[in-house]
Amino acid sequence: MDSSRKILLDADVTSHFCKGGKHLLLVQMFSSRLVLLDVVRNELLRAQFLKPCLDTLLNHFNTDQMIVADDPDIAFEYSHLVEEFGPGESACMAYAHKSGDIIASSNLSDIRHYCKENDIEFMTTMDILLIARLEHYLTGQECDEFIKRVKNANSKLPCNSISEYDSICDKLKVERFLKLAK
Repeated sequence: MDSSRKILLDADVTSHFCKGGKHLLLVQMFSSRLVLLDVVRNELLRAQFLKPCLDTLLNHFNTDQMIVADDPDIAFEYSHLVEEFGPGESACMAYAHKSGDIIASSNLSDIRHYCKENDIEFMTTMDILLIARLEHYLTGQECDEFIKRVKNANSKLPCNSISEYDSICDKLKVERFLKLAK
């Protein structure tokens, strides 16, 4: 896996890491490879409590911001996808389809089929959290505390502990993504 590929943050993953108090972890793990598309940023800004977290990500850590409408091919694909999916997911899928970058989204019901059909790689909040544990950014207990905080903030995650997720995750996918954190 090419470790120079960008990671397109969708609103749900960004929100999870903000709610869990670990948004700086994304920067630690993926450095300057994070991208927040304009459509996703606008979606996140509707939740005022996320603004300080977003400001930190965007202003202090060089998270790239890209505008979907700047590329006619991406804008065209986006216009078709947004008829069926949310704006953030649509923007990420359209952009990744053209760029070959990776989507960070936990909204699998919306993205899974399109991504598989178009050979687009994606990672979820839980994938990132597992990588953080395997690469010693977080301990298992810190991961479990993060999961609890996110769930207590009324967000959905598929597991109650990182060990539970580790037992059901796609090991080959996680191994590929481990290279991204280096």
